[in-house]
Amino acid sequence: MPGGSIDGEWGINRRWLSAFGNWYLERVLHLGIRDATAGFKVWSADTLRMLDLSRVGAAGYAFQAEMNYLAVRIGCRVVEVPIHFTDRVAGTSKMSFGIKLESALRPWSLRWRYRHQGREVSDDQAVRV
Repeated sequence: MPGGSIDGEWGINRRWLSAFGNWYLERVLHLGIRDATAGFKVWSADTLRMLDLSRVGAAGYAFQAEMNYLAVRIGCRVVEVPIHFTDRVAGTSKMSFGIKLESALRPWSLRWRYRHQGREVSDDQAVRV
């Protein structure tokens, strides 16, 4: 996102995965969010009360896309703010093959699950996340 930055060096694989993930989510779910895979989020209490969190079924990182999707569906407005991302200094990625597979399939299952439903609230009920 313009104005954001990354501390340290991301390898080509990590940059590609992030860019492709966001491109893919936009094509499948039409979220209108530049970085739907970002894990640093602030949710308003009103939004969390409006969401039926029991509907969130993703076990891995796909929960981020699922939460965004559910929020957008109920008319919430997403405001993206650039941040300075500091990479981990210890440990390793938890991005297993299973998590990658779930992240690839979950958007399609969301689209299928809600295929005949429109937005659940009107624009005048929108809240910020």
